[in-house]
Amino acid sequence: MPFDDPNTWSQGAAAFKGIFDGLRSAIGMLRDLRRNTDASPREGELIDAALDNATKAAAIAEAEVAKALGYQLCKCEFPPTPMLTVGNTSRGGPAAVYECPKCKYNTAAPYTFNRLPGK
Repeated sequence: MPFDDPNTWSQGAAAFKGIFDGLRSAIGMLRDLRRNTDASPREGELIDAALDNATKAAAIAEAEVAKALGYQLCKCEFPPTPMLTVGNTSRGGPAAVYECPKCKYNTAAPYTFNRLPGK
């Protein structure tokens, strides 16, 4: 696959998304397991801290990969959230409009862009 092919980048992004989704799922399962086990309070605190660090590290890695792939990032929280293309605008020339899936902020003024179907 050629390095400058957009389909290559798209497939890479989809693969990374699958990795991050799997990692988040594993962290969630460990949290559930932690709640259902009888560990000493100190052990519980250590496990919770390790899970929190793993969750933060996965979110930071996801943001770094998204930035490397050219995604816009919303700074509504840390780590930044990758924004999704939801439409386009012709104001000042054609341009994509990006929206944060968490806070719903978008890069266009209200009602000044054409939303893509299903977005």
